[in-house]
Amino acid sequence: MENFLGEIRLFSWPVIPKGWLPCDGRLLPIVQNQALFALLGVQFGGDGKATFALPDLRGRVAMGRNDWPPVNPAFASHSTGQAGGVESVMLPLSALPEHTHSVQVSNATLGNGGPAGNYPATSANANGVAAQPTYITADTNKLVTLHADTIAATGQTPIPNMQPSICLSYCIATQGVFPPRQ
Repeated sequence: MENFLGEIRLFSWPVIPKGWLPCDGRLLPIVQNQALFALLGVQFGGDGKATFALPDLRGRVAMGRNDWPPVNPAFASHSTGQAGGVESVMLPLSALPEHTHSVQVSNATLGNGGPAGNYPATSANANGVAAQPTYITADTNKLVTLHADTIAATGQTPIPNMQPSICLSYCIATQGVFPPRQ
């Protein structure tokens, strides 16, 4: 079966076959590639007067278009030549769940009693005042600056956004049968 002009195929070997070019976004002269230009136009780039561009699929995944009837409303509408997606994302704080860390302390006068009951210490009081989970008011005269690594906001480091993949070569036919139009 002979290929169609403008057809894109994946190849598993490192050599580009005769009559094909890599889908690397290169500009081609219209005058030497009129039939291919008739199919692609400038949807992938070029000025449309002297040049047009091949699709650039380096590091990309091809996606089925959703602008032909019937359009599936469950999917975003994308047209041929439209690029999308990102290789990494930074999550905003609004995308991360809120959480807190509570500290349980005793508000009793502390002496030399040892830690007990999962609280920092108990009272040295002879009656053994039980430690209770409470909050204490901070003494603003004794505030210290915490190390930035312990309090840094999250979401400042991009995380990878790449599905499991295998690298193959996308190539476009520059020779072949002109596809019939319906």
